[in-house]
Amino acid sequence: MPWDAALRRFSDAIGARTGQMVGIGAGAVVDFNIMTEIAPGADVEFALVGGGNPTVNSRVRIGRVSRELQFRDEADYTTEEDKRFSPEFGAWLDRHDVGYTCTTNLLVRDNALIGLCAIRSQSQEAMDTDDKERFKLLSRHAQSAVSAKLALERQAFAMLTGAMDRISAAVLICDRHGRVRSVSDAAAETFARDRWISLANGRVVTCVSELQSLFDTALAAACLAHADLTAAPPASIVLRDRKGIPLHIDITPAPRLHDLDFDPCAMVVLHLGRARSIRRAEWARSAFALTPTEATVLVHLLDGKAAAGIADAMAIGLGTVRTHLHRILSKSNSGSQLELIATLSQYF
Repeated sequence: MPWDAALRRFSDAIGARTGQMVGIGAGAVVDFNIMTEIAPGADVEFALVGGGNPTVNSRVRIGRVSRELQFRDEADYTTEEDKRFSPEFGAWLDRHDVGYTCTTNLLVRDNALIGLCAIRSQSQEAMDTDDKERFKLLSRHAQSAVSAKLALERQAFAMLTGAMDRISAAVLICDRHGRVRSVSDAAAETFARDRWISLANGRVVTCVSELQSLFDTALAAACLAHADLTAAPPASIVLRDRKGIPLHIDITPAPRLHDLDFDPCAMVVLHLGRARSIRRAEWARSAFALTPTEATVLVHLLDGKAAAGIADAMAIGLGTVRTHLHRILSKSNSGSQLELIATLSQYF
């Protein structure tokens, strides 16, 4: 059953107008917000007026210090103070006729939570004891449903990285904080080598510290694109090891598995084969006195490209590529491209 349909049944059962399920992440980020029987756009406005900010919204502030399934309602909030502190948030409450509200945490993790709310209109009375008990009972069922969804997500990510293992791909799934949710064997070996990236307290750390912000920014952009399909995905980035050898990385939004974009994730693909090709080419450039252009041609050759593919990649003529290849073979005393590749393979 879709979440909005389930929330409608939930709110109907306890005499509330609106059911809400909201994910509040670190930094007051609203990861998702599903609301029923409320004006279109109210869910988006909620984030824009600071609804996820504990300084603005006492429901969030109280929620952050509450246990899972602990019942909270207007007796615990400071709604009138919220309105005075933030007229924008107060206007949102009045514009959307938000009256008596009760909440509970379905999940609490690190600095994030998933909350379940029942909202009555301002003309309705507060819940009686029976409605509160029904809220508590239904909250336990909602918690089980959310936990099952998140467990399926973890299983799906494990299956994805398992598929990457079968083709020896180096892939990891990270949340926006750099925490690794799943990792393929090839990527785990990269961590073990402590060359371009490593793990620290379960988070990805670049071995060259100056490149950490580059990785973090690309990861955050990919996670934003996961939650907002209109956001542009990030471009590929290049990390370097302590000797300056580059590693090309693609960071893209992880597949959307369900509507609860709690801790949206990104898929990080490490192009280790290209890093090996570049390292071989840089060694060959030094050993055989290649020009920078010849070294670039050699990288593409080691990547498996034919002459026509190299011409397309470098936007140069096919005849020019063949001239460069001829010079590379001459400088390396190689009788053929295969012999050159075999020679480089002896060293790498």
